[in-house]
Amino acid sequence: MDDIVIDTNVFAHASNPESGFFICSSSLLEAIESSDVVLAVDEFFFEIEAENTSGIYSEYIANLNGCDLAQSVLATLIDHRRIKSLSTTVSNQHRAIINQGVPDPTDRKFLKVTTNSIEKVLVSNDINDFKPKFRKLSEKRLGVKIDTSTEALVYF
Repeated sequence: MDDIVIDTNVFAHASNPESGFFICSSSLLEAIESSDVVLAVDEFFFEIEAENTSGIYSEYIANLNGCDLAQSVLATLIDHRRIKSLSTTVSNQHRAIINQGVPDPTDRKFLKVTTNSIEKVLVSNDINDFKPKFRKLSEKRLGVKIDTSTEALVYF
């Protein structure tokens, strides 16, 4: 696997032992950390946090607590230059599918980045904004696979 897009909730679940997704999210992040896969985020990610204007990376930082697995994995990916910025620009047809199918505008950027990634895999445990029916539609119409952290473990 060359690259992967990860929704913030996966990092948050890996930081929360009370979450039903804790074990699979933690296992996935550990697998990513020990692999060569690159994390794809939206445009304007910079390793220097003060210069960073990536919406996805900023969301990660805003929603994660201090020294835990999620922070450690992000630090490792930055240190090893395994985070890349991709455009959120998609075709009008893809934008219409995304806008209609994803009710939360803040989640749309994850899908747009995934559309522009090599592997076209988005990992999200959000079944409210990425409903099962839309996950199937996304794979068929956008060529994007939306997996839960449990499902994504098969890549590693």
